[in-house]
Amino acid sequence: MALRKRDVFLGLVNSYVVDSPQPSNLNYWWNYGSLLALCLVIQILTGVFLAMHYSSNIELAFLSVEHIMRDVNYGWWIRYCHANGASFFFIFVYIHMARGLYYGSYRAPRAMVWYIGVIIFLLMIITGFLGYKNNIVTTYTINKNNGPRSYKKDIKYNNINKLYLNNIPANGGGSPSGNTYKYINYINHNIKHYRNYSTYNNNYKDNNKLYYDNLFKELNISPIYYFDNLDKVETKELILNKLRELGGIYIIINKINKNFYIGSAITNKFYSRFYRHLISLTGNKPLKASVKKYGLNNFIFGILEVFPEVINKENNRELIKLEDTYLKTYLPNYNILLEAGSSFGYKHSEESKLRMKLNYSKERKELIRELQKNRKWSEYSKNKLREIAFNRSDNYWSKEGLDRISNINSHNIKLFDINNNYICNFKNIVQTSNYLKCSTKTIQRSLSLGYIYIPDSFKIYLKDELINNNFNIPLSELYLNDSIKYKYNNNKVIKLKGRLRKLENFTKYIII
Repeated sequence: MALRKRDVFLGLVNSYVVDSPQPSNLNYWWNYGSLLALCLVIQILTGVFLAMHYSSNIELAFLSVEHIMRDVNYGWWIRYCHANGASFFFIFVYIHMARGLYYGSYRAPRAMVWYIGVIIFLLMIITGFLGYKNNIVTTYTINKNNGPRSYKKDIKYNNINKLYLNNIPANGGGSPSGNTYKYINYINHNIKHYRNYSTYNNNYKDNNKLYYDNLFKELNISPIYYFDNLDKVETKELILNKLRELGGIYIIINKINKNFYIGSAITNKFYSRFYRHLISLTGNKPLKASVKKYGLNNFIFGILEVFPEVINKENNRELIKLEDTYLKTYLPNYNILLEAGSSFGYKHSEESKLRMKLNYSKERKELIRELQKNRKWSEYSKNKLREIAFNRSDNYWSKEGLDRISNINSHNIKLFDINNNYICNFKNIVQTSNYLKCSTKTIQRSLSLGYIYIPDSFKIYLKDELINNNFNIPLSELYLNDSIKYKYNNNKVIKLKGRLRKLENFTKYIII
């Protein structure tokens, strides 16, 4: 006897599926009803899983499909099953109906079953071709709870990653200090977008307020502070003074093409980030190219959120999470990486320190010295350089080039104390370095950082009348006396000069 008949469970299946007596006119064409049920179950299950990640927003639909195909585990398989399952479902429906027409299943007494099937078929067709109205701009009402700093805020998002918003954990995993983000309302609005490509700037005037309001509405942001006319010295001083001792999330906006960059800054580093990205152009490379193309006056520097505490090693992770929330929400165009990170508080292991020391060991230094010492230019190379120098025209340096070099070296430098009181002014970097007895590189770095430490003994000489009369600080003031002497580990007395780090008997000054 066959196994399907001997076994208890297989025998039960056999009695209903294989050996069950059926009418002689039944054949395999009658299986398409059960196949339709199987397809329906597959469509429901795959549809439920896809709905967890798909967004029907007209601007996010394609991005959400890419997210499903690339980021979700087996998302590509679920999507293909759902897409092809719908096609097979309609194929099986047509075959199922054709079988009913061929065998006369529409006749009495089964006419009512046929009518119900036709109604279901028409509903399927209508559902497949029905669309829905979808507006672009959506408004989320957010309750942000942070102990005594709780508040309710309406935020309008347009170019956003709705997938990320809908998946922010309710326990504050993506927000600082355990903040809770809850999306209460989802309201569609029709909002007109105003584009103004004028480069005419009149910052802080009422006639330009409408332009900024429309710009921020278009980008769906609400900056706490924003600064325009970034090419002006007054604006740089305002940024330095206004954002001192603050940290949080900042944004840099291109007014021409509406692209923007989002980043984070620890306490008292907003000005440093501004200077790095927009003045010295040593930060983000796409932003650097854009500043060179459009000009500094066509950019806005703004503050999106101020971190409520002084940022340290413990709460720096919360700042990173907050930045990550903004990056995944707004998907800024200039950001190369859309995942926040920071080396703040990182310490090298002893093994890493040892490897770095080996790279600069005495043996390696000696090897490099010998290589440079024994290096000789060939006669061909010397003659080539000589020929280039002799054939150089008198107008090798253009007037524009000379003016540009002169402007770089004649950067007007001002000193302020930590209370923002004016101290003195220098004509250029060279004069500043000579007067403070340090290198021009130190002055350039201090301008990038926004501060410099100057010996207390220099204080009485920091006066405009002395500087303008080419006064030099006496040599007797360049060394500490024995009572307040500071020594290095190698027992050498330091020379007093402008520095970038805090030492005893040095005072911090703001330099711009």
